[in-house]
Amino acid sequence: MFGIVGGLLLGFSAMAGELPKKKADCFAAREYITTLGFLREHKDFQIKEDDARKLSDQVSLGCTGAAQRFIKVTNLLVKSNMGTADALRTAVKFVEADDKTTETFLKVFQTAFLADEYDLDLPSSLRYALALSVQYQGEPEYALADFAKVSEFCLERKGLDLSKPYCAELGVFVARTGMAYPQGAAPSFFELLDFVRSEGGPSRSTAEALNLSKEILGYGPLAVQNFRYGYQFAVSKEGFSQPYGAAMEFAKRLASRSTKEESARGFDFERPSKNGGMQRALGSIPPSSNSEKE
Repeated sequence: MFGIVGGLLLGFSAMAGELPKKKADCFAAREYITTLGFLREHKDFQIKEDDARKLSDQVSLGCTGAAQRFIKVTNLLVKSNMGTADALRTAVKFVEADDKTTETFLKVFQTAFLADEYDLDLPSSLRYALALSVQYQGEPEYALADFAKVSEFCLERKGLDLSKPYCAELGVFVARTGMAYPQGAAPSFFELLDFVRSEGGPSRSTAEALNLSKEILGYGPLAVQNFRYGYQFAVSKEGFSQPYGAAMEFAKRLASRSTKEESARGFDFERPSKNGGMQRALGSIPPSSNSEKE
């Protein structure tokens, strides 16, 4: 009797720790039919019926909203003079994505491609838009916000004299770096840029400040604080009273230590053995005379 009851309890305990995965309700039929109708309607795509059905079937796997994501991306790229096959191939990437990721792609692409914005070529616009959407490992709204803030700063700030291609690349860099930041990297970027250009800081030119800010930003969310405090301490009388060059190297070295990789092993020390084997491994006591025999 105990064996049966005990077995049931053990089975119940095992089941209790294995909760079923949450499933989303999917209008797969609607996604399939909507996609197929879209492909049939566009005779200019010149897609065979069998291929259209296969593509519709693939889109239906993306669950609710997949058809609209697919259609929006396809329409935008085709209107931008991308070949139909390439446009469809790119649009399929968003079948499994969410709506926010898709909207980020659409907005970044338009900002990069449109003549009254960055006016970049099609390959560059596509590369940047993908980098901040389906290739972005974080919250897409933060990527979009970072890109928009840097774009506004770069294009509308007088006296910077920065080219549109550089501004676009800078916006993507800051946004991509923001994957390591809780809510994007743009605020930290602007804070660091202002400090490096200020009289209270290194007082560098815009070009130097931009390059240095990009370097420091890559060290993580605490890098700006570590760099600023390190530099101010190095040049102060209470610190080292160092000139610019030495103070800069000191501050950069501290900024580079803003993140620390955790050891995967933790405290997995060597198991103790006879005659103080673990202590000898740690160097705390000298080996005994018969250590070679162990």
